[in-house]
Amino acid sequence: MDFSKPYPSDSEKAFEHFQSSAAAAINQLHFVRAEVLALASSAVKSTQIYSLGVGKMSYIAGKFAASLRSIGMDAHFLDATHLAHGDLGVLRGESLAVIFSKSGNSSELKVITPFLKGNGAQVALVTARRQSPLAECADIIIPLSLTQEGDKHNLLPLCSTLLAMAIGDAVISVISNIKSFTPESFAAFHPAGQIGLNLNRCVADLTKWKSRTPFISPDATCSEAMEAIGKALCGLACVLNKNGELIAIVSDGDLRRALVSKKIEFNEPIQSILNHNPTTVQVSFNLRQVYDLMEGATRKFYAIPVLDKKKCIGVMNIHDLF
Repeated sequence: MDFSKPYPSDSEKAFEHFQSSAAAAINQLHFVRAEVLALASSAVKSTQIYSLGVGKMSYIAGKFAASLRSIGMDAHFLDATHLAHGDLGVLRGESLAVIFSKSGNSSELKVITPFLKGNGAQVALVTARRQSPLAECADIIIPLSLTQEGDKHNLLPLCSTLLAMAIGDAVISVISNIKSFTPESFAAFHPAGQIGLNLNRCVADLTKWKSRTPFISPDATCSEAMEAIGKALCGLACVLNKNGELIAIVSDGDLRRALVSKKIEFNEPIQSILNHNPTTVQVSFNLRQVYDLMEGATRKFYAIPVLDKKKCIGVMNIHDLF
């Protein structure tokens, strides 16, 4: 034993046990690929999709239906008890019922599943028991193959719900690919939330960047460039020609490095340290495109010039997006 390290506490052991159990559960996705693809194919062909579950699995079923709706599918979470008291009237031809049940033996679901079949619904079951009353009615069975839930007594619905949600998400991923789901589709279904706002708003909709105009001429000195950068507080200056077109930028970092290394003096022109191929955005870009340019690149950008075709009209910074 390495006595230089503290002996793990019970809490640390519990965490490590859950971590290893969760990793083992997620690894099971590899073994249900065929079933996931079959369920995704059936879902795309269905007019409506219903998800059902009781207990903790009801939350997984609800999330599955919500995620399906977010990619444009006609999907709904159904309460098994209400179904038995008249809600079966919601079923339509070529519908698909996806049931989440670890035991495959939940009494509420056992009562209703034969009636789902009787009303023309195809039934898919996500379960840990292939041999169960619900499995007997299922057309597609996706097994939850795990031995550990992740808690000390192996009782709490932890890794089973984790794997069930992962299976549902895998189905969503495949369906979105089949339906050629696009960012434009996402924007249409998600007008709120940061992602939706970024897709539905464009650079022109924002205002703060319009007041940042660190514009200098090609023959400006280092001192003038530093003054422009300091006033705009955006970390760069834009070098414009007489028509207001961007021809280069100079960053505060470029200036500092040049001055420290004595490659240039304060009163000298900045022409020798200009970046003539800067990354820019157009005023028509949506905010997701801007974010991808600023954060998705190998080199992160804190600020970026905004162009209206060739004319530079301001500078955005990363905080404008949020």
